[in-house]
Amino acid sequence: MVRYLLPLLIFCSGIRLFAQQDTAVVVLSSLVGDAISSAERDQYKLFADFPDNKPRAYRFLQTPDGQLLLEGTLVLMSDGERDRVFMPYTQTQFLVTKAYVEKQSTLFTSLEAARKDSAARLSIYTRNGDHITGKLLTIQDTLVIVLTDYGVLEIPLDAIKSSYVKKDQNEVAGEMPGEVQSAAQPDDLPYFANPTPTRYMVAPSAIPFPKGEGYYQNLYATVHTGYYGLSDHVSVGGGLETISLLLASPLLFGTVRVGYQVKPKLYLGGGAIAIGGLNETSFFAGGGYANATFGTIEKSVTTTLGVLHNGWQPVPVFILSAMKRQQRRVCLVTENWFLAVDGTPVLILSGGLRIIGESFSVDLSLLSNPQLISGGIPALPFAGFTIKI
Repeated sequence: MVRYLLPLLIFCSGIRLFAQQDTAVVVLSSLVGDAISSAERDQYKLFADFPDNKPRAYRFLQTPDGQLLLEGTLVLMSDGERDRVFMPYTQTQFLVTKAYVEKQSTLFTSLEAARKDSAARLSIYTRNGDHITGKLLTIQDTLVIVLTDYGVLEIPLDAIKSSYVKKDQNEVAGEMPGEVQSAAQPDDLPYFANPTPTRYMVAPSAIPFPKGEGYYQNLYATVHTGYYGLSDHVSVGGGLETISLLLASPLLFGTVRVGYQVKPKLYLGGGAIAIGGLNETSFFAGGGYANATFGTIEKSVTTTLGVLHNGWQPVPVFILSAMKRQQRRVCLVTENWFLAVDGTPVLILSGGLRIIGESFSVDLSLLSNPQLISGGIPALPFAGFTIKI
């Protein structure tokens, strides 16, 4: 602020001369009209650098030589004259302020539409890149509180980049995110949430399934699994491997998992898994794990600590997984396993892309570890397909 004071004092000493000239009022936006009230200033959080933050109203003026001035009216004198303070404004500042007001107005409109329509779902894009979809619960002075499929989130108003209301598959009210506002094709609109935030390539996150929701997953076209949410915190799953089934030695597995959102960007969970082979040499293996997920359904990191047991000895397992949505239909995914088998450390690294739609995802990744590399094979492909049911 100090760096503005001297030029402002010099400027304001001669500003009365400008005021006597034929200045024209410039309308910032039809949303606020030619005079911006103090209530509108507070609503849109405008003019923080104005030398006096108590004016009752503001106007933009343009002098005959084309210079823009921001006029702040302190009081209206009894003779009709204004007691005014002025601040120089560049054309760039004016355009930025105009765009900001119109964007904020659209945000307020979409929030109000979501509040009035109980069937509408609010979709919010934050300034740090998160995409949140859910039912608007309430709007407070500085917070928007949304009920998502994965819990209640409190989102600061100043963290919201854009928002809109999706009423059905064909009708969208409000503002699209800035990067896609000019898109001509409906397919370019990023209004759907990540359909599979509950898992990475194989390992789960701590984000729970919503009650009544599930998905079918296929790995390498041979491993078939299904998962279903019994409640908002408990889900079950199971599956089989088809090659072993064709060889009359089916490999079956089942799992149960729990997950809770304990903070807006923190989930805790755990689960158990059982694997069995049905043949003349039947076997059974199982284990349990606990995990923590940091982030949101669009961007997360999960740490998992567990123990597998093959009937002879325990195998400690640590998994570090991460996912980040890069574009509307593309996520980056990595999943890395650290095991100790017979006291020997085993490392399995993976990373790749997840192609997503509103109800499905396709994983295309590469797997590698030191043993593969030393054998002359840098990596092996991984492919998986998931669809919500």
